[in-house]
Amino acid sequence: MDNRPQYPGRLVVMPQFLSAVCDLPKGYGRRIVDAIAAFLRNPNDPNLNQEQLAGKAIGLRGIRVDDSCRIVLSGSQAVLLLYVGSSDQVCRYAGRAGAEATAMAESPIAHQLHSCADPLWVFAPDQAAESPSCGTPISVDDLARLIVRTRKYLPLAHLLLSRGPEIGSMELRFRAIEAALVAALPKAARAGTKWWGNNHSSMHAFAWMAVGWKTSAVDLHTETVTFIRH
Repeated sequence: MDNRPQYPGRLVVMPQFLSAVCDLPKGYGRRIVDAIAAFLRNPNDPNLNQEQLAGKAIGLRGIRVDDSCRIVLSGSQAVLLLYVGSSDQVCRYAGRAGAEATAMAESPIAHQLHSCADPLWVFAPDQAAESPSCGTPISVDDLARLIVRTRKYLPLAHLLLSRGPEIGSMELRFRAIEAALVAALPKAARAGTKWWGNNHSSMHAFAWMAVGWKTSAVDLHTETVTFIRH
């Protein structure tokens, strides 16, 4: 029997969701993915304790990760992953989310999803307001790898994802990346350009590729790397 989610491609991950994951203990990654997968299989699963949040007008919902943690999401044909945190944090987030959600309506990614030939990505015309101003489509499998196995480089993924869709390239100094990671890059990052290759099997490269970016140039002398959208 196939137990995979019925709609594994209908997720859009938002920057604040990744930022919130970074603030949680490492062990929460798998539980978060399991809750999202359960929601995609059956949005009415009673174990999720789904509830309407303060942003009812924009369809904000909360689902249970465990007794002390909840996920905020919205959308129907596409599920936006907006935030994750304690019950108190979720209530505060929902209280200020209405104004932020208004900006989603005319986002470039909405038009991108409209034009995609894959029916998993099609929005109904009256659901354009569910689309993010900056975010990226992601599968459950890729989300799991990103927040469970690629945890060290999740802050870099968040940094790139949080750039507005009008920004097509971004040059970062190695030290800026290390500041975001709160950790040193491995010696290989300064020893040669191979480490910076867009290799989907590399943990660090997956972090930037999963959120829609790739490296286009590396200067070891100035210790800078240029990322572009792909």
